[in-house]
Amino acid sequence: LEPAPGRIDHSYLDRIAQVVGWARSAGIYVILDMHQDAWSKYLYSTSADHCMAPYQPIRGYDGAPKWASIHTKPVCALSGIRELDPAVEEDFAKLFHDARAPDGVGLREHFTNVVVALAQRFRNDPTVAGYDLLNEPTFFAVKGTDASVLLPFYAKVIARVVHRVRGFRQLFFIEPGATRDITDRSDITVSWSRYSSYRNVVYEPHVYTRTFTPRTFPMDGGYRSAVADARHLGLPLWVGEFGCGPPDTGTVLRAHYREQNAFGLGGALWLWKENANDTSPSQFWGVYGPPFGPGV
Repeated sequence: LEPAPGRIDHSYLDRIAQVVGWARSAGIYVILDMHQDAWSKYLYSTSADHCMAPYQPIRGYDGAPKWASIHTKPVCALSGIRELDPAVEEDFAKLFHDARAPDGVGLREHFTNVVVALAQRFRNDPTVAGYDLLNEPTFFAVKGTDASVLLPFYAKVIARVVHRVRGFRQLFFIEPGATRDITDRSDITVSWSRYSSYRNVVYEPHVYTRTFTPRTFPMDGGYRSAVADARHLGLPLWVGEFGCGPPDTGTVLRAHYREQNAFGLGGALWLWKENANDTSPSQFWGVYGPPFGPGV
């Protein structure tokens, strides 16, 4: 969306609009997700990183542009876990501390400007229910909690969008820190009204019980804690991601649907169909096999 500092790629916005149009024709609402995994595809190990056990070399994933992915720390994942990477943690810290980009403008302002560009394009499109501000944020290198790091960050972005996009009324979806995905718990005990007066906000945790958590975790634990978080925040609740690998669809996935029915919750399956990926290199959902060999 912002391939160079301060330049919004309108061709990419057109591509998003095309997909939104396909969803509209099928009667499907869309949430535009500021998605990232391990910060950026430009964070990948090279021979210069010298990863030593228990750290491992790692490939790039998705998210920020190259100019926003400058780092000094090595790209080496602790035990192969992509979020436990010094370079990933460094770049997330720069975002939350609003470090300056190469053009001298803060990274947080650049991020906000991209969200503004999306909101300006889609604010009158009834197919777009709203905007997920940041997928599975991590802040291991930043001292603080969801309440001291993420919620103020979200509030500032929302305030800028509402100020700059006339008549804006769509939803914002806010996620807790990514550690919730492996613990089924977060530390939210505050009200959203402490940070913002904008009410069209939805609390959107990801619930990956028995996918990313140990198999011994109670199946309802992630949902119970999500309900408690939402009540503290005073916000409606929607599960932004839940799911499992293809081999577990008859057990884990079925159990998630039972829990959602019991709690009266809706959510989005991650994900419906995908070719072989990093977590299931030999499995795929769709009618096409892996485009390359398994594990490639």
